[in-house]
Amino acid sequence: MNIKSIIPIFLVFLLILSTAGAAFAAADATISVAFDKDNVKVGDKVNMIVTITNTGDQDLNSIFVLAPLPDGLKFLMSVTGTSKNLYNPDTGVWQVDNLRLTSKGGGVKKITITAEVLPSLKGKQISTYAKYTNIAYGDPPISIIGQVSQANSNTLTISGDEIDSSATDKIDTSDTINVPPIIDSDTKNTLKKVIKNTTKSSGGVGSGENSNHPAKKTAYEVSSTNSSDSSKDQNTIYAIIGGLIIAILIVIGYFKGVKS
Repeated sequence: MNIKSIIPIFLVFLLILSTAGAAFAAADATISVAFDKDNVKVGDKVNMIVTITNTGDQDLNSIFVLAPLPDGLKFLMSVTGTSKNLYNPDTGVWQVDNLRLTSKGGGVKKITITAEVLPSLKGKQISTYAKYTNIAYGDPPISIIGQVSQANSNTLTISGDEIDSSATDKIDTSDTINVPPIIDSDTKNTLKKVIKNTTKSSGGVGSGENSNHPAKKTAYEVSSTNSSDSSKDQNTIYAIIGGLIIAILIVIGYFKGVKS
């Protein structure tokens, strides 16, 4: 066998090796998803971070990732390393397209999705997942969707509203209305203290007691007569007496005039 006949055989062998090497090239990827917090309150902001990594030795293409926001989280914004990577909060689909080993991230891409915790999640626990819906390598693309697994997130606990003891409503005594008892000066009762000293007669029981042991009784009487009414009654009496005296004097003067 001459050299000329060996060269074509050697070239075919090299072609077969290169084709087999490409066929047996490893193409693989991983995915992860996590909340940046474990505990939040209603109204807090939380980040959901999805990371994809090319762990094989082939550039990957035609990549789409499903990473839905759980119900009760309101989408605010999403940030990635490039402007081309798009996230649709309605469908939860992240359009990645390519994941090249020679890319800026070295075969790693990440998206941070920021959301607000709504009141409907109060007192609940939630979690989410992320998975490739399409991933391939080569041209034409060869899918490897069957060899990549789904990732589950950590659990996010939403606590109830915290009660601030310093903000607890307190009774404002300045708003309290103190209503004094209504006492009409015209109907004010006069308290009279009547002290009566009584000494038992010699013919009665205890006649033998001397003057050093007087029998005393103290009583308090409440009169409904108003002091102003009493003075009015006295003035009325004085007016009547004065009128009678004047009338008598007039009558006496008249008779004296008749006799003269």
